Amino acid sequence: MNARLQMNIYIEPSPQISMYADAPSALFPVMWFHHSMKMPTLGAFMLGILVNLKAIFIFLGILLCLIGILTYVYFVFGCRRKQKIISDINRYQLSKEMKPLKEKHGNG
Repeated sequence: MNARLQMNIYIEPSPQISMYADAPSALFPVMWFHHSMKMPTLGAFMLGILVNLKAIFIFLGILLCLIGILTYVYFVFGCRRKQKIISDINRYQLSKEMKPLKEKHGNG
């Protein structure tokens, strides 16, 4: 990682000061520095997450909404299908009242 900073002074002509009366407008550098450093891998990773935090939260929000919708659809339509299967199975079974009669007459 590199950091550079330069501070300048803006100089322009001034009629009150005779020495600067004919001076051109210019930026005059006063101070500058250059600094280099190495960033640890973990720090760079965490900084990347921090920079992309908004996109990560948007993605997670959409993902959780989709999971919720799919779960809702599964339980609504899945439970109906299970109830239909159970009702189809019960349709072909004898009711509790008919079972004693069937055993009593020896038909089964």
